[in-house]
Amino acid sequence: MCDRLEAAKIAAVIIALALLVPCSATADVYTLGVGDVLHITVWGHTELTTTVEVRPDGMITFPLVGDRQAVGRSTQELASDIQEALREYVIEPHVTVLVSQFRTVGVQVLGEVKSPGYYLVRANARLMDALGLAGGPTRAADLSQVVLTRRSPSGSAEIQRINVTEYIQQGNLAANPILEPGDVIQVDAVGKALILGEVRQPASYDIGAEMDILDLLGLAGGALDSADLEQVVLTRTYEGGATREMVINVQSLLAGRTEDAPRIQRNDVVFVPAKQQVIVLGAVRSPGTYPLKKGARLLDIVAAAGGLTDAADSHSIAVTRSALGEQEVFTVDAHNALMGRVGGDNPALMGGDIVFVREAKSTALVLGQVVRPGSYPVTEHSRVLDVIAAAGGLTAQAAAERVTLTRTTAEEVQLLEMDITLVQQGRQENLAVQPGDVLFVPEGAPQVLVLGQVRSPGSYRVTESTRLLDVLAMAGGTLDRAGQKLTLTRAGETKEIDLGALMRLGLGNERVQAGDVIHIPEGQQQVLVLGQVRSPGYYRFSLGDRVLDAVGYAGGLLPDAAAEDVTLTRQNDGQAEIISLNLEELMENRFLTNNLPLQAGDIIIVPKANRTVLVLGEVRSPGYYTITGRERVLDLLAMAGGLTEEALGEEVTVTRRNADGSEEILTVNADAAMRGESRLDAGDNPVVAGGDVIFVPERQTPRVLVFGEVRSPGYYTVDSRTRLLDVIAKAGGLLQSADETSVVLTREVDGTVATEEIDVGRAMLTGEGNYLLSGGETVSVPRVNRTVVVFGEVARPGSYPVEPGDRLTDILAKAGGPLETADLSQVAFTTRSGEAGSGVSVIDLGPALVDANHHANLPVTGGETIHIPATNRRVLVLGQVQRPGAYTIDRYTRLLDLLAMAGGPTATAELSEATLTRSIPGGEEVKQIDLREVIANQADNLELQGGDILYLPPARQVLVMGEVNRAGAYTLPPGGRILDILALAGGLKSSYAEQEIIMTRQDGDIERVWHMYYGELMAAQAENNLLLTGGDVVYVPEVRRQVLVLGEVRSPGVYSIPTGARVLDAIALAGGPTDRAALENVGIYRGGSTGDPTTLTMGKDKLLFEGNVEENPLIQGGDVIYVPETTKPNWTSIFSFIGGLKTFNDLISSFRSFR
Repeated sequence: MCDRLEAAKIAAVIIALALLVPCSATADVYTLGVGDVLHITVWGHTELTTTVEVRPDGMITFPLVGDRQAVGRSTQELASDIQEALREYVIEPHVTVLVSQFRTVGVQVLGEVKSPGYYLVRANARLMDALGLAGGPTRAADLSQVVLTRRSPSGSAEIQRINVTEYIQQGNLAANPILEPGDVIQVDAVGKALILGEVRQPASYDIGAEMDILDLLGLAGGALDSADLEQVVLTRTYEGGATREMVINVQSLLAGRTEDAPRIQRNDVVFVPAKQQVIVLGAVRSPGTYPLKKGARLLDIVAAAGGLTDAADSHSIAVTRSALGEQEVFTVDAHNALMGRVGGDNPALMGGDIVFVREAKSTALVLGQVVRPGSYPVTEHSRVLDVIAAAGGLTAQAAAERVTLTRTTAEEVQLLEMDITLVQQGRQENLAVQPGDVLFVPEGAPQVLVLGQVRSPGSYRVTESTRLLDVLAMAGGTLDRAGQKLTLTRAGETKEIDLGALMRLGLGNERVQAGDVIHIPEGQQQVLVLGQVRSPGYYRFSLGDRVLDAVGYAGGLLPDAAAEDVTLTRQNDGQAEIISLNLEELMENRFLTNNLPLQAGDIIIVPKANRTVLVLGEVRSPGYYTITGRERVLDLLAMAGGLTEEALGEEVTVTRRNADGSEEILTVNADAAMRGESRLDAGDNPVVAGGDVIFVPERQTPRVLVFGEVRSPGYYTVDSRTRLLDVIAKAGGLLQSADETSVVLTREVDGTVATEEIDVGRAMLTGEGNYLLSGGETVSVPRVNRTVVVFGEVARPGSYPVEPGDRLTDILAKAGGPLETADLSQVAFTTRSGEAGSGVSVIDLGPALVDANHHANLPVTGGETIHIPATNRRVLVLGQVQRPGAYTIDRYTRLLDLLAMAGGPTATAELSEATLTRSIPGGEEVKQIDLREVIANQADNLELQGGDILYLPPARQVLVMGEVNRAGAYTLPPGGRILDILALAGGLKSSYAEQEIIMTRQDGDIERVWHMYYGELMAAQAENNLLLTGGDVVYVPEVRRQVLVLGEVRSPGVYSIPTGARVLDAIALAGGPTDRAALENVGIYRGGSTGDPTTLTMGKDKLLFEGNVEENPLIQGGDVIYVPETTKPNWTSIFSFIGGLKTFNDLISSFRSFR
């Protein structure tokens, strides 16, 4: 029971604390510093309200309490300090401290911001605030490496590198630090990145924030069609000069297959290479030029070309490769690799390779009405029935009696007819099939067979009116490789027809008949022209045509053709021969011997020439320039607009890639070449070649940045004699708005960045601070403060310019004049620190508004602050109201009006004990008010004054806990007693006489406790029904619900019983009686102290029942039930075991220990 009471008390305390402790949130707490202007209010004491500025010694002066430390404290801490000190003079003072004007901190913002300069920011301002005042970062700003230089207490400079993007993206306050006086913020440019290669506008570009490789590619106008976007090379240079090359699959980025594009960093070089290409010719389905992907092998390119044709010879594929200006041809047996067998040859290819797939002669073509028409391999033993079987046999529509075998030789086309049925019966010869034979099984309907150089060889149905041109149209027309003649075989006879005359004039367009075989042979007079010509493709040529003629058929050369590097590939005895040609020489003299006569099957390849040179660096128009091959370095520099003023012409570099892939770098003294100090054809003006990169470095001249209040801010060059006043003069001198006493010079001293304020006027007179400059310094000329700040009860608070002769009333007029709520008798006038007479003055400005010459109308010069306070119209409502707080009143507001503003009293308010505290001369007056009488119009509804404090205390309450129907806190009625508060709590859950009731009262530091039983309380109310007071706790513990069953039962022990339980119920819970039980003599022991000697020796005194169990009396918690073995039990002996036990709980514990 005691444990439960303690737990209840602890729970009550925890609940009370939870209600009293307010929620807190993390926030920046402003720390006061020198120059802050404070408005300090003492509620109800307008004579103490004042505005003060924190002095350079860190102190403020306040009436009655004198000097108080302000620097390093929060406004709350300072208010608490003043409030505690005022207790000696004021009853329960309530002090509020507000910062009416924040001190300013001077910082410099330099580099990549829109308006570099010297700025005054509010104290506790952060880095981002200063960047905002400077117009924000430029597009080229690198916010991941902002440099903050700060003077340490020892005088040395501390440099921090701050990643401001962490604050912008993640809200990390560590990346947005609070600024301190003299901080220098340097925002560097992210720098430039160079993009070269197959892009529309290769050049050097400024890096924007968060720029990735796709953004840089976009700035360069995008990639050309010839770009290999899967092999883009990103070269990055690290501190110390180390470089790293990364290959980026930009194609994958563009397709969205890769999540993040790499970010571009300063000095990155991106090279977009041209696609590596391979030419595939011969027996493939789609001959042509194909891009070569990284790691691609022979079979990959063959697959890209549509795969091999049925006639391809996979055992003999020729690969032609150019290396170091020479060409080599090697033959590849790719058959096993194509079949997926181990040991197949599948070499890696290189850009520029030419793959030629020869045709094989080891297959025969089966067409027409067979299950699987196609090309099938034959051997010297293959016969007609074998080939038809390989093609799946004849279809149901096959005309087996009209099968033809066509065989083409150098001299003729043979057509053999047979009846497959007779062949199967052995009545007709099963002919041998040779490589190149065509076996045709016609359909039952009339058909002709079209073979050779047509788009769709095969059998086609014909009618009596079908002619040759109709059949050629059915077969898709002739191919470019078709020869000049076609053969028509009919009934064993073959004749030739001029294909050109047939196609152009219709000559020979005769009717065809069922069973005709039309064959268009491949032309023997064709040449293939590829590369940089206007119309690449196959061209027929005539006897005597030469290389230049073939190029002419292809439309001639393109402007970017490498005419000097043309190759002619020719087959001689099954081997490819590659011949190099210089078309430039041939075009000058077409009768040269290397203008070779054409042969059938020749392949002419005209490569693309590299005719551009990239010019970068300090030239007026960097970029790519096209050359003819005769230009020199000076010519290219002239094309690029010439050198800039910052160019270092003595160290121009020319980077050239050699044929073996190595790089060669030449250094050229362009200045000397332009002055004629060296011969123009010598090493200082070499001839440039396609692909060269010319770079003109920048001349590093010492410069100083001058900005702020000067006529021409900017960079100015310095020499060994230039001093501070010289660069200010170069910048046009100071403006009238310049603060010549606070010019800031930032420079590097002994390896650290230092700043110093210099009085230019003194430097002109004495030379003090007129330092020699070496380059790299910054000179910031701040604006002098010629304004005054007005805030408080004016029409337009703000900052106003000061004119010569202005006084307080003039500035007040500029601010729109005072409001009706202004208290002109307490105007705070704060002058600049450092001036004679600086500080805060409280002025009665009322007379000065009537007489402008009044001594209170002080002059203003700039830098001052004027605070016009408001007349105190605020009152405070505290305690048991719905909305405690401060409220603004007018002269008509009364007590009940204020109560209504605060939402009215709460249900727990003690209206009869309200207090009204009012400031009076010399102290405070506290009035006791019975609001019940005021509400009933039986007492005055007082008129309120500014500074009044109304307090409604909580009503007296009693906490009722435990076994009552409605536990909780209840307002104590007048004269309330225990039974009254129990009735308010809904009464007890059980009305047993033995129900314990505990009342606790806190009497000072002593806790008093009363114990009683419900039966005693009801029987002697005058004595036990105690009078309650506020704060009492009434606890009703849970009633005991357990009995102990002993003796002749099957499971002696402790059992919980329900209300209304009887003896037999308890015996049943204990498993029932044993066979030896004497049920007619069951005993029940109840109540009393087990320490009573009478009880111990005369146990039967407490024996409530002895007799036949059939009488079955009611039992209750705490009873001990004993079932004896004999009809005459000795109760004294039986109950003697409980000697020394004090409570029923002890009895149970003892029994359990015994068991």
